Amino acid sequence: MLKTLDQDVSRCSRCGMCQAVCPVYRLTGHEKDTARGKLALIDGLMQEMFSDADGTAKRLNHCLLCGSCAAGCPMNIDILGVFLKARAIVEGFRGLPWWKRFLFRWLVAHPGRFDRLLARAARYQSLALKKKPVPMDGSCNRLAASRLSDRHVVPLASVPFHDMKRKSAFSPESVPGPSPVPLTGGRGIRAAFFVGCLLDKVFPETARTIVDVLETNGVQVIVPDGQGCCGMPVLAGGDRDAFSRLMADHLVRFDPDQFDYLVTGCATCTAAIKKLWPEMTSDHEEQVRSAVERIADKTHDISAFMVNILGVADDILSDASIVPATPTDANTITAPVSPVISEAGKTTAVHDAQAAYAAPDPDRMVVTWHDPCHLAKTLGIRREPRMLIKANPTYAFREMPDPDLCCGMGGSFNLQYYETSTAIGLKKIDAIRASGASVVATGCPACMIQLADMLARAKLPVTVRHVIDIFADIRPEIAGISENRLDASTKLRRLRYGGTFIKRSTNFGGKVWMDRDRLFMKMLNTVLTTLSERWAERSF
Repeated sequence: MLKTLDQDVSRCSRCGMCQAVCPVYRLTGHEKDTARGKLALIDGLMQEMFSDADGTAKRLNHCLLCGSCAAGCPMNIDILGVFLKARAIVEGFRGLPWWKRFLFRWLVAHPGRFDRLLARAARYQSLALKKKPVPMDGSCNRLAASRLSDRHVVPLASVPFHDMKRKSAFSPESVPGPSPVPLTGGRGIRAAFFVGCLLDKVFPETARTIVDVLETNGVQVIVPDGQGCCGMPVLAGGDRDAFSRLMADHLVRFDPDQFDYLVTGCATCTAAIKKLWPEMTSDHEEQVRSAVERIADKTHDISAFMVNILGVADDILSDASIVPATPTDANTITAPVSPVISEAGKTTAVHDAQAAYAAPDPDRMVVTWHDPCHLAKTLGIRREPRMLIKANPTYAFREMPDPDLCCGMGGSFNLQYYETSTAIGLKKIDAIRASGASVVATGCPACMIQLADMLARAKLPVTVRHVIDIFADIRPEIAGISENRLDASTKLRRLRYGGTFIKRSTNFGGKVWMDRDRLFMKMLNTVLTTLSERWAERSF
């Protein structure tokens, strides 16, 4: 592995392009935080490890792994892969700390054990959470512990997706192993759904919506049982053994002969399967490499699958209509600029054209889009999610300044360097505020959690939603929508709920539509949440 690293590092021309796009460097101004600085460190990795292994690990870990540097590298160096391999080498040399061994190898690498532990955590999480603030439909909570009380978290779902699938009438095809599955989808397409940790345990309704939308479009959906983590978090933590175990387990559950496509609703999972799985198996036997490459070739993000494979937006809008309401480059002045003071305490230049859009159309809720780093920079998927949003006439789409600016999450980076993560995240909140949107959509559950935290800190009443949930909210009575266009959402709800919709007003002046089942669950969740909050107040 060191030989491969040396080859990649030797290609770096030290041009400094990475410095211009690195979100951590923009904040700290330290050369050691740039890709160029870390590549220089890796260039002498053996010597640095022996002299200061802990310091080397700290410098390598002070990185969001957002891929901004790789996307702008003129030498096309796979910087993300280089950093992940370097972390694995360093951790292998100094040894994983006990808490990483416990978390990665004993817990995350065993999906069943992981599911059981988090199911218990979900039951008692109200004891650690305080009253809810504003965003994400009130589902973001402040931690009760005094040292962590400035953090806001999205609580674990009371029923994860894998239990929802097993216990309810909602039942996509479950596949325990590599046995053949009969093809029944109306389109003749069989798609496997890789759920991912966060969609399963934090946003199960979004996972359910993905299956609903696919099935309504005539796709046979198979959801293999016993799924776990894609492996990105453990690999970022330097544990290649746990990563290999997770990948091998999924190779058994996702036999590429069983499906035509593999669909995910998480940008990180998509990038891990398409990019990291093949890269990390380059030294494995041919049979493993072949299976991984076949799965990687079949893997698609849900927005790319809906637009490029199913063509759901073909009759809705053309590429020409995907245009920002304001200049895409916030630094290019094409209109007068007005200063706006943000919650982060900084003055942000906002186009007057943007400020004029601050009041949303009373009949259409304004939504903006945040590009997840792994979706836009690693996979190059930018157009497709915007097309899904524009396909829903209930919403007015408006581009924010710098939509691909990193939100600051970075997985474990948020846990290790929360202050830095927050400072970067608040810059994203400035962009959301400048758009005048009341909803921010994205395609990464981790980004959703980070945005919810930052919006709560900024006290900005903006709802965070997954792009597929936005797409699934298409209203049937809007003039000009054909039955063919209802395939992705409304047709499904007509079939499942008898076509009855209940309208509710929102705090933002727009209107959204909710079916009876979701309204009941919303009311039930409110009652249970109120009881939990009162118990928490009593306990603390």
